[in-house]
Amino acid sequence: MKRSGYIKRSTTPIPKKRLEPRNRDRIPLAIPRPNEVKKEVVAVKVFPSGREVCNQLTKPGRDEYHRRVRVMWERQDRKCGLQISPQCKERNGRLLIDEAQFDHSNSRGMDGYKRDDRIIDDDGKPMNMSVCCWCNSLKGSRPMSDFDEVVP
Repeated sequence: MKRSGYIKRSTTPIPKKRLEPRNRDRIPLAIPRPNEVKKEVVAVKVFPSGREVCNQLTKPGRDEYHRRVRVMWERQDRKCGLQISPQCKERNGRLLIDEAQFDHSNSRGMDGYKRDDRIIDDDGKPMNMSVCCWCNSLKGSRPMSDFDEVVP
């Protein structure tokens, strides 16, 4: 064995990759795969306690939410339900449907766990209302009991 120069190593050919077979059509199974199962998206979710939450990630849920705002707006004679802001008092509570917002009588709580989008209580009593943006931002997430001057 020589100590000078490079040692020649034997070169082995790199094995060629086998071509993968083309994707064949899947054989229909008796039980579908989880990604093949289509879940029905619910527009309004009703919880065991009776509260309802509109799913605003879907078009039917958004439409139902806006329908409820319109029903409350008409129920209140097209006026703001709170009338606590100076801008609202200046307009005598008059409210256009484009400006109407959903106001939850209970604060919505952390992660919306107290959120209730019902507009009529189980007893047939109105529970939520439509308000203008100024009053809604002043109210924030505080409960209705914090406000004494609320106009019914």
